[in-house]
Amino acid sequence: MEIQNKKIKKRGLTALLITGAIVGIGMSTNHVIKKVAQQKAKSDEIKRLKDLEDEEFDDLFE
Repeated sequence: MEIQNKKIKKRGLTALLITGAIVGIGMSTNHVIKKVAQQKAKSDEIKRLKDLEDEEFDDLFE
């Protein structure tokens, strides 16, 4: 009975560790995706502002 109880505890602990690892991987993936999206948005905004600045600069010389 005692040996069987230890096996159940080990299996439960193993399942808990695997579940925690999967959740951790999911959370870190989500974090990376958010950071990449923020960097892309920032890059797009900088491009848009540079294009707008170039248009205004060109308008001055027309």
